[in-house]
Amino acid sequence: HEIPQNNWAQLNKLFLSEANYRGCERFFGVVFWFALLGPVGAICYRLCHLWPQQVLPKSHQKSNKITREFTRAIQIIEWPVVRLLGLSYAVTGNFNGCILAWKNTALTKKISNKHFLLICLEGALAIDIKLGRTQTITRKELNALQELQTRTLWFWIGTVALLLLF
Repeated sequence: HEIPQNNWAQLNKLFLSEANYRGCERFFGVVFWFALLGPVGAICYRLCHLWPQQVLPKSHQKSNKITREFTRAIQIIEWPVVRLLGLSYAVTGNFNGCILAWKNTALTKKISNKHFLLICLEGALAIDIKLGRTQTITRKELNALQELQTRTLWFWIGTVALLLLF
């Protein structure tokens, strides 16, 4: 509702940001905490996301202190996952573009996890921000995002397997 009609650049950026973040939230975060703390870590991570969405009443989410605390806790819990995923995008995508974006923003505290992931994604996919974006470009970027996340998934699984062997 915040984006003006037919503004493909903003809509594209929002859509890619959401798709990228959902992949991180629903898969890479779970895998990270599973590898670190086992099934308990993965379940606790997912419950931190599901609690404010499912358990708290919808009418109280905006002003509820507990929801704000959960949001802040999720930001802290996701911080290492997002930074590691950004590095993984550099390995599985365009290394130069992504690593430069990662170095410039990795330790910035004023940037949200979702925005950090978008910056790394744009570097990994070598997206030229200056080009006008159309509906066709959005489909291409979405397909590239899916392929990047698939490669990154295999990279993470291979890395975890190697760590478990040694």
